[in-house]
Amino acid sequence: MHAYVLELELLGRIGYSEQKRENGMGNKEPLLSICIPTRNRADVLNLCLKSIVEDPDFSDNIEIVVSDNCSTDGTYSKLQEIKDDRLVVHTLDKPVTAFQNYNIVIQIAKSQYVLHVLDKESFNVDYLSGFIDYLESYNPNFGLVNYASKDREGETS
Repeated sequence: MHAYVLELELLGRIGYSEQKRENGMGNKEPLLSICIPTRNRADVLNLCLKSIVEDPDFSDNIEIVVSDNCSTDGTYSKLQEIKDDRLVVHTLDKPVTAFQNYNIVIQIAKSQYVLHVLDKESFNVDYLSGFIDYLESYNPNFGLVNYASKDREGETS
């Protein structure tokens, strides 16, 4: 309970408020939140989001939550160009550390499961469908999963 109070206190200090949560999903709680913290990576973030939104298995029970850590490169403008009700955009009033932004984006998520994705990643088309099938079939007892991909040289990121 102590950690939760401290977390809420931190969120208050850096300018987080529920009123800033923008999405069109209404009250429907998604099964999975794809959480992406970002700062000044508008172009790579846009590619990451396109790879998710354009995936044919990207369904209504998934939300994408982006926490923009005071970017100055037009990230917010690029995010506004993406017209998808499943996209939740949150902008911070003042900069925080990358670790704090990681925690904030997870705090904003409204789903049962959280998938943490780096803003420089792109999704394999089959990944989302397999992952959602697994969650729906087995209802596993975990809450946070990190996504790792391999680049052309076979290096994991």
